[in-house]
Amino acid sequence: MWRLRSWSGRKRLLASTSSTGTRASLTKAQPLRKKKLPDFEKMSPEEIADFWEKHDSADYWDQMEDVTEHVIFKRPASKTVSVRIAEEELRQLKRLAAEHGLGYTTLIRSWIKEKLHELETTSQVQAKTEVKA
Repeated sequence: MWRLRSWSGRKRLLASTSSTGTRASLTKAQPLRKKKLPDFEKMSPEEIADFWEKHDSADYWDQMEDVTEHVIFKRPASKTVSVRIAEEELRQLKRLAAEHGLGYTTLIRSWIKEKLHELETTSQVQAKTEVKA
């Protein structure tokens, strides 16, 4: 068990005791060092993400500014669609989705998005080809 005492705004380790309650040693901890935030203006979004992946924001609270803007996170508007599908096809969908670590409706939505993008790209290429001819 570790006992901490605070004075002058710094926490120092006073003593450690074993689980039986006998004092094992007396040790002083190093003073806490403030970590400095990097200059995010000079970093790419990937570097910023990597920084926060490896660091705890609580270590930098005193260097952060309060945000006055209200942020509202909204999902894009969507509609629920009902589609009839054979039981065997549904079993296949669920199996494939599970193999990819997805829910089957998520897999269906991703396939629809892929196909729509593919068709859109194809129609744009055809339109450019027709204009040139």
